[in-house]
Amino acid sequence: MIFGHRRRTLVCTWGIAAAIGLSSCRATPQATSEARRPPTPSPQTSALAAAPGPCPIAEGDPALPPLSPISSVAFGLVTFLNSGGSLETLLQALEAGAWLPPREQGVARVDLTGDGLEDLALAILDPSAASPTPPGWLFLLVCSRPGYVLAYTSPPDPQAGGPLLRFVQDLTGDGLPELVVSRGTCGAHTCSERIEVLRWQGHAFAESLDGTTEDLPTPTLALSGPAAEGTFEIHITATGIASVGAGPFRPLTRIWTWDPAQQLFTVSREEQGHTDYRIHVLHDADRALEMGEYDQAHQLYRQVILDEALDDWVSGLDSRADLAAFAMYRTVLAYLMEKDGGDARVAYGILQNSFPDGAAGSAYARLARAFWEAYEPTEDMAAGCLAAESYAAAHPAETLDPLAFGYANRVYSPDDMCPPLP
Repeated sequence: MIFGHRRRTLVCTWGIAAAIGLSSCRATPQATSEARRPPTPSPQTSALAAAPGPCPIAEGDPALPPLSPISSVAFGLVTFLNSGGSLETLLQALEAGAWLPPREQGVARVDLTGDGLEDLALAILDPSAASPTPPGWLFLLVCSRPGYVLAYTSPPDPQAGGPLLRFVQDLTGDGLPELVVSRGTCGAHTCSERIEVLRWQGHAFAESLDGTTEDLPTPTLALSGPAAEGTFEIHITATGIASVGAGPFRPLTRIWTWDPAQQLFTVSREEQGHTDYRIHVLHDADRALEMGEYDQAHQLYRQVILDEALDDWVSGLDSRADLAAFAMYRTVLAYLMEKDGGDARVAYGILQNSFPDGAAGSAYARLARAFWEAYEPTEDMAAGCLAAESYAAAHPAETLDPLAFGYANRVYSPDDMCPPLP
């Protein structure tokens, strides 16, 4: 057990767009295609027990290396530094030519191998690239007496921006810091990121993040920990799609946990964030019903029906009436699946009386009627569900379209009119 540590969360908003001067995007409660610039983050560096010593290099005054073509830059950098060239002079030259991201994202001087000597991580952009997000290289230079050795390169990806350093932090509890590196791309509305977690394995650096992050739009990154064994979790949260067609967006966090057996960070779980949208509460209620969590389902369906504080996304009362009527229909199903025929009959009656033909939401009263008339003679749930599915298939504009809230949300089909039966 490690004493003297409080559990903490370190948060970093992705900043490839900010680093290269291109606006990134964030969804808002009202759909918008306007891009917004996130704050530029700084990588978090682990506190070492003792500061590493400088790499022992003989004094010298070499000329600055040529910075073009980019494919030859690595050799020039290593030669310059090992000849006694000043790192600060080199960084100033890189900045003057727009080769370097902001320093807090482009340079890290830290002991990556545990030998007590300072190593160097350096991100280099290609300013000559005809791209709004310039590609670039990542170079990891390990101090190996009497100078630096190029231990790792990550070449440019023509479809993504250059690498940025997000965290330099001991994530696995072994005393050595890992490098969390991102490359970002921005489309018309939304930015995404691909990240790497690079760790020293005694002889080389290896990628240690399993799975993908590129399907998480407009992401933020957080490290949660340390746990008792000194490990951190990696939390990446999708925060929005700035497009009307996506509909209301619900944050989704994917969480990676260190697996010592595989020597990888693997996805351990996903968590949906808080929502104020009525449609998302309906999704939660349907999920609870499908999992047999009937008390939770009833509570959430009541919230869909009664909570006036929820955001309906679509203006006007018709949308709320449709969702309330569908929630009441699902309440009938929940009671029947609990073998509570009495309350199911009461809920069915309330649905029919509250949404008469011609009223907003009445399509779901008719859907329930199709179900009930097939169910009631023999109390056969399967027969009722088949009738409901057939009704929805015959009337998609009335029963399915009102449940469609953009491509970022659940899509209902006729088969979804009933949950899986036990």
